[in-house]
Order: sequence, then C-alpha cells, then structure tokens
Amino acid sequence: PWPPALTLSKGMEGACAQPDHPEESLPELSDAVGWRSVLVGESVERSELWGARRPTMGLIRTISPRSAAVLLQKHGLWLLEFFGSPAEHECAEWLFGLLCRVDWLLDAPTQSAMRDMLRACCDMRAGLAPAQDESASGVSHLNIVIVIVGYYFGQCEFEDY
Repeated sequence: PWPPALTLSKGMEGACAQPDHPEESLPELSDAVGWRSVLVGESVERSELWGARRPTMGLIRTISPRSAAVLLQKHGLWLLEFFGSPAEHECAEWLFGLLCRVDWLLDAPTQSAMRDMLRACCDMRAGLAPAQDESASGVSHLNIVIVIVGYYFGQCEFEDY
C-alpha cells in the first residue's frame, strides 16, 4: 500500500512510551525548554551542542506518532534555523527521526507546520550560492527534508514540480 510505512514501530498509543533505560526519559510535550535542551543541548543561544541527545532508534521509538507531530509543529522551524551552524547535522538527525515517526495522514496543524518547514527549506536552498549548491553538507540535509515533506507527505505544491 502507498505510502510505504516510515514508522519505526506500531501500537504506541501514549504520548511517550516508557524508555528502555531511565536515562532516556523525555520531557513533557509542553516543556519547550526541556525539549530544546534534548534536541540541541544546554547552550541554545550559542548554537553549540552541550549535552544534546542523539536521536537513536531506541529513543525515537519511545516517541509516539502524535507526539512526533506535535514536536514538529512546535520545534520544526526552530530546528531548521540551526542549518548552517555547528549543530546542523544533529538537528537534521532529529528532523529525520521525528518525520519517520509521524503518521502519513496529517491533521491540519501538522500539515501547516510541514508546509512552513517545506517553504523554509526551499527558501534556504534557493538562497545558496551556485558554488555551494552541491558541495555543502547542508544542501543534502535540505534536499532530504524537501523530499520527505514535499513528496512523501504530499505537501509539495504543483508549481514546485
């Protein structure tokens, strides 16, 4: 059936399942500061990674599809702001992990958040110099987000083809 399943596991009904290890406990969805600390670390204002968590399969698995959608709504554009910084790779990993957990059928707030992320990625991609086009590592991250959000989740507009 189309689309192919991107989720890592099925049947997680709660906001966040119990992690396998106590050190993998996650903040509540409403705790923006706690999540930003998990995503990029303690030193958010300096764009440095100080204690950020890597989005391992085990950790991503503890996040339900609905919680992943809420996190993308709240933090998706914020994570994109780190593209071009030292935290770019880790932020891209989190975006990819959260996108893998979101169900294919999107509600209106998640669709809106994904379209905003798609527009931001397209704007950032268009703003790159031609010499940067294929050599910069950030280009591949932008391209992956554009493909996942635009084509897999069907948020690409017809003018984009």
